[in-house]
Amino acid sequence: MAELTARGWEPSKFALRGGRWLSAPGEVNVASRLFADRAVTNYVAAIRNYAQGDLADLGCGNAPLAAVYAPHVRSMLWVDWPGSMHQKIRLDVSQDLNKPLEIASASLDTVLMSDVLEHIAQPDQLLAEVRRVLRPGGRAIIGVPFLYWLHEEPHDHHRYTIHKLRDFATTHGFTVLREQVNGGGLDVVRDLLTKMAYAERFPLPAWLVHHLTGIAFAPLAPISRRAHDAMPMGYTVVFGID
Repeated sequence: MAELTARGWEPSKFALRGGRWLSAPGEVNVASRLFADRAVTNYVAAIRNYAQGDLADLGCGNAPLAAVYAPHVRSMLWVDWPGSMHQKIRLDVSQDLNKPLEIASASLDTVLMSDVLEHIAQPDQLLAEVRRVLRPGGRAIIGVPFLYWLHEEPHDHHRYTIHKLRDFATTHGFTVLREQVNGGGLDVVRDLLTKMAYAERFPLPAWLVHHLTGIAFAPLAPISRRAHDAMPMGYTVVFGID
């Protein structure tokens, strides 16, 4: 943690609470909290099992997962667009991810892209670059939304099914090592109702909708889980290089 602090890092989107990584209420608004909670659970599992060696966090923002991956890697490279109004950390590489990566070939063991790929206009170009910068045995940990509202417009270009993510892996010479659904079923319904309230299309405040739907849907959790694959909130996948 001392190394992270020295580099200007502090907890942001995610925080460790009660032994679990969850969305931080002061950083994540209630309309995105359920989505973030479901996603971070799978990010943490993927990072703990697959992050290694020299890691690049592409589209890192304020590197909200840095405290998760720091104990598992040798070095960290923070890469993002220059001049973000929310940027607090010191970037190692400032660049547009739609352009070729300013990273040497076969210089990394792990690439992390958390909720980034949907913002890339030409994703095949970026994935080819990820393949180029990874060493043999390298891993790419990728998370994307599926059923989620438009965000960071106009830089919101895609929503991917698991089938397209598998196709990306095949096209770019990766092996799929892990696939996880980030919530689904009634999570999607609850998330959308909260977002509608947040956008003031309901007379109830968003925090109340979030709370009440959590209580109302809890007994239906087994039914909800059966619908995860057909109605996912998003995915976390891990691609590997043999």
